Amino acid sequence: MKAQFFILGAVLLCSLFFIGLPPGKPLTQLPLQDMDYILQNLENEFPHALNLGLEDGNPRQTMEDFSSWVRGLTSNFLMNFSSFWVFAEGDPATGNVVVSLGNYMGTDMTVNVNLDGDQRNVFVQDGDSQSTTFSSVGSGYGLSVQFGSEARSFTWQRDKVNLFVMIELERGENIARRNVLA
Repeated sequence: MKAQFFILGAVLLCSLFFIGLPPGKPLTQLPLQDMDYILQNLENEFPHALNLGLEDGNPRQTMEDFSSWVRGLTSNFLMNFSSFWVFAEGDPATGNVVVSLGNYMGTDMTVNVNLDGDQRNVFVQDGDSQSTTFSSVGSGYGLSVQFGSEARSFTWQRDKVNLFVMIELERGENIARRNVLA
């Protein structure tokens, strides 16, 4: 009979010990510094991806591939990656400008593009890109894009490839965002 009291006492002492421990932190939470580190890298790498695409002759496809790769990579770190990019290539001989739009915002959207008063609505599915061509554009032009709840305006040069990227990383309640203009 004494042995039963010792066993009951040991169980009670162990229970009190475990009740007094602080709750553990979830194992899926990673340090927040990695979000800033990844954003800094992406800020540098998006212009490089565009340059590689220009050298290969297919910049829009290269930007799509890079954006899809980043989306997959960041999901391994329990992050949601969103981005919207627009780049413009001008042809000095014809005066035409091709504006390419990439949507990785998580939802399909119609993007309003206005180049010096010539306004167009371009539908872009999530994870895809579209292009539109503007004719007889001056050497310097104003471009504005409205996508989702965001709107941006730029003054760009026709004889140069111009780039804007909005990057957003989200993990739980933490959101980090950067804009790249090159």
